[in-house]
Amino acid sequence: MNLPPQLPQKVEKWSNLQGIKPEQFIMEAIAEKVNRLDRQVDEQNSDQPKTYYEGNVLVVDAELPPGFDLNAFIDELREERIQEQMFDEGSRVLLQQAGALADDESLAELRRVRPPSDTLEKTDYLLLHKGFECL
Repeated sequence: MNLPPQLPQKVEKWSNLQGIKPEQFIMEAIAEKVNRLDRQVDEQNSDQPKTYYEGNVLVVDAELPPGFDLNAFIDELREERIQEQMFDEGSRVLLQQAGALADDESLAELRRVRPPSDTLEKTDYLLLHKGFECL
């Protein structure tokens, strides 16, 4: 094998560090390279989509199914997100009105120390169809 002049010295150094002959080191290096290339070819021929992250975005490298409308898909995702945001905002308003997320600390304190009799009387009637008087 004709190797560049600096390479035999490096091969000698690394083979000695590993305790093997230079020829064996070269054969193992070639075998590793061939295996790596075989894996790359197998991965490229695989029908499985390749996934990876670019920053915070998950990328799926795959062919779209026939007839797939990307614009309609994006519109559906956008509509789902709008609905989720509306639900989240509605839930926040309801919880705020119920006192779970009071912005005013004094109002929140008042709600915590207020006797729950009104709420209990309404709840027992709803559950038991009977009214109880809370003392």
